[in-house]
Amino acid sequence: MATLPRTAPDTPTAETIDLWSRQMIEMQKMLLQPALFQDRSEPAPKVEEADDDMWDNMPV
Repeated sequence: MATLPRTAPDTPTAETIDLWSRQMIEMQKMLLQPALFQDRSEPAPKVEEADDDMWDNMPV
């Protein structure tokens, strides 16, 4: 079994690192602002009540 030399991959260029950091910042902005994409006219559904209704309506 041949052993390969343990060399690190080439260091990315400064432009690549800058692009990656800008992409990460944009992704974090999208994840941290979910309320912008919600319709404010309708209230968010309450998960607990919907779950309780599901069990109440099950046939015995």
